[in-house]
Amino acid sequence: MRGTSSAIHSVKDLTTGRTDGSLTRGHVAELRGSYLKIVGSAPAVGIAFRHAETGTIVRLDPTDIALNNPSRLLITIPS
Repeated sequence: MRGTSSAIHSVKDLTTGRTDGSLTRGHVAELRGSYLKIVGSAPAVGIAFRHAETGTIVRLDPTDIALNNPSRLLITIPS
């Protein structure tokens, strides 16, 4: 049986069009990949951002997920 692990293939800042990993706070980003759809309400389910320098984790509110498909997510980046 094949695994069903999530995989992100690309991240695009839809404000700037950049795909280098930089994201614009408060604006929309597109994630493409496989098995991305967010399902469930357990604390571990969802999207979290970790600050590269401080290690601080910010969890994305479910209302900030504009499109929730298995191969594509549109999310608003926290401010």
